[in-house]
Amino acid sequence: IILMFKKFFCILILFTMLLGFVLYKKQNEKLLSHKVLRVVSADLFYIDINDNAKADENELFKLQDVRAFDTVLNDYTKTEAKKLMMNEFDYLKAGYLAYNFALDEISGSDVIIGAISKSDKKYNYAKIIFKGEDLGEFYLKNGLGYLKENPLNSAYFSYFNPNQIKSNIDELSKLDFVILNLKSKVFHNLNCE
Repeated sequence: IILMFKKFFCILILFTMLLGFVLYKKQNEKLLSHKVLRVVSADLFYIDINDNAKADENELFKLQDVRAFDTVLNDYTKTEAKKLMMNEFDYLKAGYLAYNFALDEISGSDVIIGAISKSDKKYNYAKIIFKGEDLGEFYLKNGLGYLKENPLNSAYFSYFNPNQIKSNIDELSKLDFVILNLKSKVFHNLNCE
């Protein structure tokens, strides 16, 4: 009976320690998490690090090594599309998907800011954890982003998934995207025909 009591007592202590560790980890994650106040683009967010529910200047965070596809056609996106050997419209389609994911899933959610790699006058570059997963890895695996610079030296290189990008673009190509000119009330295809 004494031996059985000792085993039971040891199991109870181990279970209590495990429960304590799990509760500590959950509490620690809660303390480290911050709400995403606004999605500027799929890889650029206002994150409320001071918990005042206001988007302050120093709360603008950008993914550090991963770039999400963009929805705005400009010289930068044209250059990026060429680097990725994509046409501009495919780049914008992938940007549409990435931005809508960020708006639907990330906006208003809690994230954990990992290591901040650097800050400049505009952004804080950081690793962002969303629902327990590195957001950069998630974007790469799901064809929503690509590596920023020097891809072969990046820790993220193994997550880059060009097949998924192509698959996403093929699926979006089945949709009939149009643009409405609000002045003339005329619909245009994305290729302006």
